[in-house]
This record gives sequence, C-alpha cells and structure tokens, in this order.
Amino acid sequence: MSELIIESSDFIHEVIYKVSANADDVKFPLYKIVRFLMDNQYEISLHESSNYSYILYKDENKVTVTEMFISFVALEPSLREPYRQKFYKYLISRSKIFYESAVHNISAAKINLIQNQRRPCLSNMYYALHNSLSSLIESYRNEIMSDDNLEVDFSGEEEAKIDHFNPDLFQVYLNNIDTLLNKSEETFLEHKFMHVNRTKIHENPYTWIIPVFSQHVNDDNFKKVILAMHDSLKIVNLNNLGADSESRRSVFESKLKVALDDVKNELTDSDSPKNSYLILSAFFSYGYMLRQSADYDSLFDVKIPYKEIINWTIVTSNFLDFIEEIYFKENRIDSESSASRIQKLDAKSSLEILKNHEIDYQNNLMTITGIIIDKSFDFGEIIKKLYSNKGYKLMNQMGTFSELKSSTENITLCKKLFGTTLECYISISIQGLFRIDVEFSKISKHSDIYKTINYYYLEELINRELVNKDLQAVISQEASIVIGLPSINQNRSVAYNELILRLFEGNKNRITREINKDLKNMTNAISTSKFIISSRFQLNNSSNFLINGPSERFLFDFLEREKKYAQAIDGEIEKILFVYFYFHNEAISVQKNQILDRLTNEYPLVNFSIELIQLTDGEIRKLIEEDYDYLTAKLITLKNQFETSTAELSLDDLISSNSNS
Repeated sequence: MSELIIESSDFIHEVIYKVSANADDVKFPLYKIVRFLMDNQYEISLHESSNYSYILYKDENKVTVTEMFISFVALEPSLREPYRQKFYKYLISRSKIFYESAVHNISAAKINLIQNQRRPCLSNMYYALHNSLSSLIESYRNEIMSDDNLEVDFSGEEEAKIDHFNPDLFQVYLNNIDTLLNKSEETFLEHKFMHVNRTKIHENPYTWIIPVFSQHVNDDNFKKVILAMHDSLKIVNLNNLGADSESRRSVFESKLKVALDDVKNELTDSDSPKNSYLILSAFFSYGYMLRQSADYDSLFDVKIPYKEIINWTIVTSNFLDFIEEIYFKENRIDSESSASRIQKLDAKSSLEILKNHEIDYQNNLMTITGIIIDKSFDFGEIIKKLYSNKGYKLMNQMGTFSELKSSTENITLCKKLFGTTLECYISISIQGLFRIDVEFSKISKHSDIYKTINYYYLEELINRELVNKDLQAVISQEASIVIGLPSINQNRSVAYNELILRLFEGNKNRITREINKDLKNMTNAISTSKFIISSRFQLNNSSNFLINGPSERFLFDFLEREKKYAQAIDGEIEKILFVYFYFHNEAISVQKNQILDRLTNEYPLVNFSIELIQLTDGEIRKLIEEDYDYLTAKLITLKNQFETSTAELSLDDLISSNSNS
C-alpha cells in the first residue's frame, strides 16, 4: 500500500493521504470517496465544492477531497488505517486484476496444452473465460453505469461476485433473451427473472452479456471471435452429455444438453446481435461443463475429445486478445515485431503431442511443440504455403508420403536445413497444434556423434529457421505462436562442439586453422629465447591422436620448423612447453609419456613438458565464438609455473601442490 498512498501530516491537518508520485495514471475516484465519507456522517459543503475538489465536514472538522490527495483536519487514530485501506481499494482497478488473472490462466492453459496435461488445461481455460467476463463487468460498472445504479443495485458491494455459467442460469437467460434484448440497458438489473435460486441478479453472469458486449457486437474482431466460437460449438458431440444416468453429473449435463439444443434451434445464418449473444453464452456454458468434467469426471478421457480441448483453449486465447485490444491496450506489444508474435513458455514440450507410429523416436535429437493462435487460421493454406517453400517435402519420418485432403486432421512435412545434415519434421493439426522433430539425415548418422548434452545451439537454430522464418511467414499478421522448451532424447544427446562440426562439416578445418593461428600469436608473444611455448587446438575423434598423424608431426617437426634445432642441440634453449587443448575424455597419459621419452632422447639438454588441457563444452563454445580469454589466461598461468620449475611440471602436480599448500 505504501507504494500507492503516502500518509503525512502538517501544522493544519492531522492526516493527509496522497497518491504516490511514482503511481502513473492513478487517481482517487472522487465520487466513491465522497460517498464513503458521507456514509460515515460527513456532510458535503456544496458552495465550497467544485468538479475537481470536494469539501466535507464532520463535527466542524474539514476534509478536502481531490484526485491526488485527501486531507483531514482531524481523524481519530483508530480510523486512520481502515480509511487508508479503504482508499487503497478504490485506487486498485478491479477490472485489471481480473484481466491479469485471466492472462495468467490462459498462459497456464497453454503450458498444459503443450505438455499434454488435458485436465488442468481445461480448468485454466475456464477460469480465463470467467475472469475475462468479470474484468469486463468491473469495467462496465465503473465506466458506463450511472452512480445511481451502482448505489441501488449493488447495495454497497465493491467488486463483482459473479456466479459460474451453470445450466439453470443459462436456461433462464435463453428463455428470456428477447425480453433482455428489448429492454434498455439502464434497467437490465431490474429483471427479477434473472434472480435464479440463490444467485442474485447482478451475480448472474448471463445478466451482463448483452449490456457488456452491446457496444462491440458489430466490431469485425468481435465477429471473428464469435465465428470461431460457433465453429467450436458445431463439432461438440452432445450425445456424450448425460449418457450415464447413474452419474451424479447426469442431471447437470442433461440440462446443459437441453439448453445447447435450444441455442442450435434459435441460431440463424445471420450475424445478428442475438446470434452473437447466443453463441457467446453457449461457449461460456460449455466451457464450464468442460471444466467440471476435467475436475470431477472419471470418464473425462472418454467423453471429451482432444480436439475440443485444443479448440476451447485457442478460442479462449483469441477472446482474451480481443479484450486486451479493447480495454488494456497499454499491455499490448507492437504486433509488427516478430519477437512479440512468438511466446516461449517455460515448460517442456510433451512427446505425446500429435504422437503417432510414424515418428522415429529412437533417432530424434529433440522435439519442440507449440500452438498457432490465429483467428484466421486456415489449415490447408498454411500447409500449401509451407510446401511451396524450398526444402520442404510432404513426407513423414518413416518416409511415407503425406496426403492433404478435406478429411486430413494433421499432416507432416519434412525440411532439410540447407548447409547442414539436419532433417526437421513438422506435424501440424487442423486446430493449430504443431510438433517439430529433429534428427540427423539417414546418410550421416553414426554413434560417435552422441557424447554429452548441450542443445542450446540446436534449439536456437530450429527456432530461428523454422519458427521465426517459416511458420511466421505463413500465418496472418494478427496471429501468434506459442512454443515450449525442447524435449531432448537423452539417449541421443549431442555435444555442442560436435554438433557445430556435424551441422557444418566444412567449418572444421577453418575453425581449427583460425584458433591455431591465434594460439601461435599468443605463444610467440610470451615465449623467450630460452623458454619456448607452443600450443595447438585439436579436433580429432581418435583416442590416440597424440601419437598419430598431424599431432605427432607437429611435436617432432617443431624445432626444425621454427629454426631452433641448433639452439636445442647446444642447450641454448632450456625449456619447451607444449600445450594441447582438446575435448575428448580418453586416458592419454601413456601417450604423453611416450612422446616425452622420445623428445628427451633426441634433445637431452632441453627440459620438455606436455600439458593436455581437456576443454569443457562451454569452453569449446567460447572458442568457436572467437572468445579466447580462457586460452590466454591458461597459457600465461602454465608459463609462469613452468618457467620457475627445474623439472617437468604437470597439471596433476600443480593441483597436488595447491591442495597441500
């Protein structure tokens, strides 16, 4: 509270409540403050008051009320904190609180959806709907309804207490919808028939549907939402409702079934306001049934098709976007920004999404799942546009051709990323759910690639090439994409350094050459005439790389190559340190000793040392990204320690020395 209201005093006033200067666009609601004070025996002085400030008195003690402060000449200590809390509640927008709760609910529902958590998904979906309507009701009460209506009809209640969309309330609404349509909005809270059982008129959610949405019923965006709701209702199988007469839920479902049948009979082909209100109320009501089934029904998995869960979640998200656009524009991000159209959820993708026998689980590197949220989603057009892009084939992981027909509910396309050995299989459902499975092409697979876990680069590559570029290009400008974190095949995990080299095999020699060139410059800078350092970065899959091939030649040709042979024979060069940076974990101390014995025999006057520095996955990444700080620091440390020694000094010796000191 202290962030919004600052309490102070001066020589005249015992208590002054001020709106904090840091609270942007927050003001005291004059009418509500004055009404509250009058209810507490304060009397307004009309000749002293104006439209922007009010003066009230109680026992000759003056109170001044403005949008930015409320000052009391005198106020009992016991009333100061209750008053402050009361004023604080007036400052907080109940509408925004409900809206933010709805945003949280729909975000949780999306997470549930991509993780294949169907029951929690529907529960969160429903509360997103309920909180959305509560938000609109609060906004309507505060901004549109007259103060007299507020005072009379709500009997001092300060916030919406909206009941659920249960069938009894729904049926009364349907029975009286023509009466509700023909009455003026100013008198809608006088309809006694909307008082059903224990639910008061203003607690009945259906009481508010017509007045709240009447000002938007002709908006194009609202019509798109209504059309999507209608499409979702069309595929509902009402035969599943109330089928089990022994179930406690049977009466509830049977009543809803009757009401939904009434809606179907009432609907016409027009986009009239009445049609919109019927569809909206039916969508809310069936959403409540879905939540009830998800929370309590043991037959949920049998009765509720998966596509209904997807439909209701996506359409609810679109409905919330519409509310945000109308009432909470300050929360919106520029829709032209590609980043704003992609929402990455902190939730792992489920392998159960769009699961089928054509997925090659054994060879998958990773799976990313997501949803396309698009009021204008056209399944066929999206598939056609993707297929027209270069690199795409209508083929699944088993090599079977994917056919696009009117009856197709999901389809798989394959894309080979140019310049890599990666193949990506994108499965998309008619509801907008999608799944991306990534594997190496069949001709490039071998077991040596799978070493340690690091999928950072692969995830970034897939998101950039497939999600950001390809998927965004085939959806509408109003659409958004929600994706989860990748699900990784732990049995097929790939080291970052090997992943880079495998994806871009032509880069191997270039990367090695550039790093070794920089290493040579570093070692030349810190070498002296009597102490020479030479270093090499090694990318070699062989476990005996030190005694075979280029590595061995590098060691024994070094003095001749650097024209130091004579100085080594004569003893002018006292010490030579060879440093190898590599990334394999094989035990190669035997190789190291073999090499040292041969060097010592050929150059008995020179003190040789070989240091083998095994790089971590993160250190390899830094080298590939041309960050050589680690190499520089390591070389300088080894140089300083070896320079002062009289015998060969290994890293094991250094570690042992440090632990004993």
